[in-house]
Amino acid sequence: MRPWVCLFGMLTLANLTFAGEYDFRHADPADWTVKKGSVKELVGGLSAMSMGERDRPHTTLLLQSPAFTLLAGKPLSFALYGGSSAILPKTLSDIPEKSHAKGAMGVGLRRVRDGAYVLTNSRKGNRGAWARAEFSTTALAALIKVNKDEVYTVDFFDYKHGGWGHIALDHVSIPGKEVDPVAPPPSGFGAIQRTFYIGIVHGKMTYSVEDFSVKPGERVKLVLVNNDEMAHNVVVCTPGASHATDVGNLALKLGAKGEAMQWLPKTPLILHATSLIQPGKKGVMYFKAPQKEGAYPYVCSFPGHFLTMRGVMTVSKKEPLAKVAPPKKRVPKMPIVVNARPVVQRVDFRDNRYRKSV
Repeated sequence: MRPWVCLFGMLTLANLTFAGEYDFRHADPADWTVKKGSVKELVGGLSAMSMGERDRPHTTLLLQSPAFTLLAGKPLSFALYGGSSAILPKTLSDIPEKSHAKGAMGVGLRRVRDGAYVLTNSRKGNRGAWARAEFSTTALAALIKVNKDEVYTVDFFDYKHGGWGHIALDHVSIPGKEVDPVAPPPSGFGAIQRTFYIGIVHGKMTYSVEDFSVKPGERVKLVLVNNDEMAHNVVVCTPGASHATDVGNLALKLGAKGEAMQWLPKTPLILHATSLIQPGKKGVMYFKAPQKEGAYPYVCSFPGHFLTMRGVMTVSKKEPLAKVAPPKKRVPKMPIVVNARPVVQRVDFRDNRYRKSV
C-alpha cells in the first residue's frame, strides 16, 4: 500500500480541517522531510537501519512531518517497533549528527518557532513487536489553550546504537490544520537555517509570536499566517526604540498612494517586509539575518496597526534558548472564609452600545 493522507471535514474561506493518516511502506516517507540521515525499511516501517544493520552505529535519522496547527478532540498517535529510550531530547539542537550508546529514539512534537519539543514519547520497553503510543487529547488541549495558532511538526529521531538500538515508525495519525505551502526561496538563497510562523491573535490585533531569535547571517524563512479578517504584513526594521512607530507613521502619510505601495513607505528604516497579506492567506519572506547583533523591531505597517502589532527579532551569536514552560505545581484548594457580607453594586453606563456593566 502506498502512503496516503486522508482529508476530511469542512472547507471554509480560510480553514481546511484535516487529519493526516500516514501508513508508510517501502521506505517511502511520503511528504515528510528527511532532515538528517537516510530512511530505510524495518519490518514495514521507517527506520535508520534495515534488519541486517540494526543496533550498529549510524548517522542520525531525523524525519519531520509537514507543518500544522493542532485541533482539539483527538490524540496524536503513532506505532513504534524495537527499542525504547528513557532520556529524550528537549530541543532540536539536542540532536547530534551521529548515534551513540546513550542516545535517544522516539517521537517529538516540535514547536517550529524555537525548536522546542513540547511533547516526546518513546516505545515502552524493548520488544520486537509493534506498539501504539500517543500524545493524549488532554496534552494537546493544553497546548491549544496556550496558543491555538502555534505551528508544529512531528519529528521522528534515532541517534542511539547498541543493544536494542533500533526503532521503526508507522501508522501516524495527526489531528491538525495543515499550514499551506508557500513560495520557495529565490534561486541561490541556500539552505534555510531558521523557520518562523507568525499568526494573528484574533480579536486582539497582535502577532501570535512577539519575539524570536536568530544568529548573525542565518538564512531565515518567515511565514505570516493571516487568520484574521483584515490585511496584515510583517516589516522588520533597523534597531531603534522608535523605529517601529516611525515606520507606522510614515505608512499613514502615504494616504491615497498607500494601497498601491502595499503600505510600505520608502525608508532606510525598513530592512525586510512581506507583502500585504489578505485575510485567510499566507505570505513568506526569505532573508539573511543582519551580521550586527541587537534588537530589530518588527511591525504591521497597515494604517493604525503599528500601535499594537509589534515584535522583536533578536540577533545574537548565542544559541537561542527554547522556551519550555515548566509543569505547574498543583496547589491544594483552601476553604474560602467570608467574614463580612460582600456588597455588589451594578452600574450601567449610558450610550453603552455593547450593553456592558460594572
